[in-house]
Amino acid sequence: RILYIDRFADWNTTFMRDLVRRSERFEMTVVTWRKDRGYIELPGYVTYELSGAAGGFDRYDIVVVSDDGGFLSNPGVTGGIARYVEGGGALMLIADEHSPLARPGGLADLEGLLPVVRSGPPRVETGEYYVGVSPGGADHPLASSFGGFEPPPLPGRMGGFELSSAAIAPLVMTDRLGSSYPFLAVQRSGDGTAAVVLGFPLWRWKLAGTPLPGAYETLLGGLFQYLIEGERALPIELHASRSAYRMGERILLNLVSRGGIDPGTMRGEIRSGRDEGEIVASHLYEIVGEGYARASVGPLPPGEYRAVVSARSADGSGYEAVAAFSVLPVSTEFMDVSRDMDLLRHLAEVSGGLVVEAVEAGLVADALDLETDLMERKRTVEFRESAMLLLATLLFLTAEWVLRKLWGLI
Repeated sequence: RILYIDRFADWNTTFMRDLVRRSERFEMTVVTWRKDRGYIELPGYVTYELSGAAGGFDRYDIVVVSDDGGFLSNPGVTGGIARYVEGGGALMLIADEHSPLARPGGLADLEGLLPVVRSGPPRVETGEYYVGVSPGGADHPLASSFGGFEPPPLPGRMGGFELSSAAIAPLVMTDRLGSSYPFLAVQRSGDGTAAVVLGFPLWRWKLAGTPLPGAYETLLGGLFQYLIEGERALPIELHASRSAYRMGERILLNLVSRGGIDPGTMRGEIRSGRDEGEIVASHLYEIVGEGYARASVGPLPPGEYRAVVSARSADGSGYEAVAAFSVLPVSTEFMDVSRDMDLLRHLAEVSGGLVVEAVEAGLVADALDLETDLMERKRTVEFRESAMLLLATLLFLTAEWVLRKLWGLI
């Protein structure tokens, strides 16, 4: 159960909700802000009361904060979050221009809880930052799930922070000069975990398309799972590169495995429907990196589907990962969108029209009949046909003459 706070909802909100809808492991409540209502929950548009927030976090397994609009400036809220994390909850802050990370003094009440500390004024620094596994984080579960991806660089990072003494950074970002900065910082606090993502905007990975699709889903899905379950994170994860495909397209599935499970030995199945349906296809996975594999399946007829993969670890424990997706029908008018010039010329011939190429558009003007054709209408109303109009005119002229007489104009 995820609580996602984003006052200025952006692409991250949309893509996270899409990720959650396609996973059977997650459900998410979004808290955003409206001018006429203040903080509200989605779905449902229920007012979110700050006064009751301190004790409301226990309903969730993880609290994610992006644009908070001063949410974390409320001592009652920050006190509640501190107790929540130390009692076993998970907290994640995602950097962007309106994040509490960018606000001077915005996180003063959470010092000691977060995996980063101030090293200078908080600031947004722009450039090209390439994200990868840190030298000392190769064995970390998050690093192993991210190692098969090569996402495009991010254009911004949150400066003015460094790792706290108890934090680790399994993922780092490097600029063109070779300077390295923490990208993901994680720290255990009491029985819970706090994490900070310092590079942004993450939704760029979703829009840009990468050589190995799924970096956005794999990072966030794995991060949610790790922060909630710690080292008990699932040894296999499965993601569809998209939530919806058009009929005729192949479905790309991305598989991440941990704990020594060989993804090349896993057999996957495609089942119809959102629940346990019949098997409509089966496939094997091709290894494309350490702990990372993918499969291309389809095309499939329109409908709802679930990709299922099962694995068994060395100790005999069984695991299953599921990814849901849809296949949408394609209208017949879009099956072949190329022009049929013979048909167009025939239609023009029988209808008296003209077929021209785009470069010959001037011929259209020459072929048009642009002669002016006007119709004039006249209507005559005589005063003697309207006694009221005649009387009103006489009264107006009389009043005008009287006023001119009084003003000495005549």
